[in-house]
Amino acid sequence: MIVPSTSPRPDIPPLDTAQGSRDADDLLRVIHELASNLTNLQLTHTESERKFEQQISTLLQRVDALEAKVAVLEHDAQTTPGTGNSMPTPAGSPPAVRFDQDSPQYAGFMNHSPHRVVYRNLTYPTAAHLFEAFKFIDNHPAIAENIRACPDLHALYAVANQNSTFVRPDWPHMHLEFMEQALFLKFQQHKDLRRKLVGTEDAHIIYADTNDAFWGNGPNEMGQNLLGQALVNVRETLHVEELSMRTE
Repeated sequence: MIVPSTSPRPDIPPLDTAQGSRDADDLLRVIHELASNLTNLQLTHTESERKFEQQISTLLQRVDALEAKVAVLEHDAQTTPGTGNSMPTPAGSPPAVRFDQDSPQYAGFMNHSPHRVVYRNLTYPTAAHLFEAFKFIDNHPAIAENIRACPDLHALYAVANQNSTFVRPDWPHMHLEFMEQALFLKFQQHKDLRRKLVGTEDAHIIYADTNDAFWGNGPNEMGQNLLGQALVNVRETLHVEELSMRTE
């Protein structure tokens, strides 16, 4: 089970999937803002070069995903009949994909699904193992190795909680990026999961857990649904990767 957290998400604007040239302009503005942020990032006294590179990599992936989405919007605007530069309003958005702990069809969307993940030539039993190991892997690799060796989630979270004082200092600001990285590696390394996620196309993905208002949609659909959003971001990155492979 995912451990809830109250840490705020970094200020990265969500992707606007609306159609039309005005939406494309909005997406381009977001891209320019993200690109500008790349030049303004500076190392702090608590950040290593590797942490800085991870921030750059995350932003670049998001810029690539947004640029790909803008290209699709511009192409549709040119090929769809309409008046002037506007596009007709779509009949409806794809139905949302909802999953929870007991959804066999989307069991692989859970971060603790039994799919091994390889990172730095080491194999982790699940993406959840890698996510927890990220807390310690740079500064306390021995703790990260103990987490990698945990036989189940109960032992995994026990080791992580027992060593909470050794968690990397920037974790509250970086943990969502690390979740996306762990999930991306899992879906990239397992073709069946990749097809399942990419097959959701542009549908909104919802982790339907009424008891989890951070990773899930929480009670009354008012939760942040950050696991669902992380999966959407991973899907966008996989789309960009596939487009790049087709053009090579």
